[in-house]
Amino acid sequence: MRWIESQLDSLYPKPLIDCTPYSDTNWIYYKFRNGSTSLRINKFIGKRLKDRPFLRKPFRLTELVLQRFEEMSKRNTYARLDREQVRLFGGSAWWVLPDIVINYIIQEYNGNKEYIHFMLDESQTPEETFFQILTMRSPVSNLVEVNPIEMVAQNCKTWAYFSDDGKPFKGHPYIFTTQEFDKLCASECWFARKFDETVDNEIFDLIDQKLLGV
Repeated sequence: MRWIESQLDSLYPKPLIDCTPYSDTNWIYYKFRNGSTSLRINKFIGKRLKDRPFLRKPFRLTELVLQRFEEMSKRNTYARLDREQVRLFGGSAWWVLPDIVINYIIQEYNGNKEYIHFMLDESQTPEETFFQILTMRSPVSNLVEVNPIEMVAQNCKTWAYFSDDGKPFKGHPYIFTTQEFDKLCASECWFARKFDETVDNEIFDLIDQKLLGV
């Protein structure tokens, strides 16, 4: 922990955040393509029809038709934020931000800015875009290491184990086990997720031994 504190002191006030610019060719496009109506249908499908594939299809078709209409009529979230001159970014939800950025975010939120409403209520998974967008509007945006547009790999200080040879991508992090210990040691990340003592408890002992030098 002291080592991490020393690193933060030396890097201050640099925001440590995974940040990729919006493009209609990358994954961030899908976060803002909905309008308020199609987004509500999308959330309904995800919550209520998760295990009902036959009902999902007609609702999904309705959502896609509405998406197209909202896009053509410039009523989707992207068009609304574009009118507010808000540049869009996305990235990992795990970040380390300096007080300068946090204070700026609080100020914008408390100011009831209209674009905040669009970002939080009318976009998908805003936790993967909200902080990136606000950080890039902050006084220290020039210090952010912005990723290439087509970058998919996460550029942050937290390592989430999403994929590996022979393992399918599931959209959620795999649980670290002793088999990944050498990969953990080789990583330059400060944090990692996820762990589960009911799946593999020995990994914790190996990490402690490594940190304590025993």
